[in-house]
Amino acid sequence: MLATDLLNFQNELLAELTSENCVHRLCQRISQQTASSVLITNPSYRVIACAALPEETEELSQKYLKVSPLAVKDYYRITAGEGQAKTGFIFPLRRNHEICGYLIVVHKNPQAEEIRQMAEQAGKICTLALLTQEQYLKVERRYQDAFIFDLLYGNIDSNEDIIAWGEIWGWNFRLPHCVLVFELDDYEQYSADKELVLTLQDIITAEITKLPQAPIVFRKKGEVAVILVADKSNAHERIAYLDLLVKKNNGSGRRKT
Repeated sequence: MLATDLLNFQNELLAELTSENCVHRLCQRISQQTASSVLITNPSYRVIACAALPEETEELSQKYLKVSPLAVKDYYRITAGEGQAKTGFIFPLRRNHEICGYLIVVHKNPQAEEIRQMAEQAGKICTLALLTQEQYLKVERRYQDAFIFDLLYGNIDSNEDIIAWGEIWGWNFRLPHCVLVFELDDYEQYSADKELVLTLQDIITAEITKLPQAPIVFRKKGEVAVILVADKSNAHERIAYLDLLVKKNNGSGRRKT
């Protein structure tokens, strides 16, 4: 690929950084340039953005991917849900020495050097987009956490204030809610358990956002708490499902109600 073509491609991607939903727009741009399905995931391989070819959209838009390395560097077998395995390139998106996500280009040819060249240009820009998005979410979470703390500890006297603040984030406190707390057995703050509880929170968040009413998810040390609408008609089924989810993905998880 010519240097001028790479420079033009880089400029096109940089122009997307100021757009709304820039991570999704970057996916679309890279997909158009490579004529391939492109995904951006978080460090747990949960899909954040996807620009898939029409025949692959349903399979690759699954929440989590399973990947296994093949003989060629950066080339992997990729499976989404129960779908047929694909192959493609996976490039880590790094901030210093920390991986903040992955750029995935589905491609049948492991020797496609142009894909590597474009990914090298796109990787840093995708990393910047993820970090910008992360900073925005951190600010929002700070406000959410402060509100949830006051809510749980009875620091808000007015029901109208509770309802009004909840509506900002799509939480309807006119309906009854219940609290579920998932914890790790023998949690140690300064160990690999810290990363494990972040993964647990990520898995739970990805799954319960499928529910009709927006749930509230927050983390405190070795616990992940969920506040969700108390639908008595299927409460037992919902709890059983979440139990199964935690046991499947984290053997050390335990639920408290």
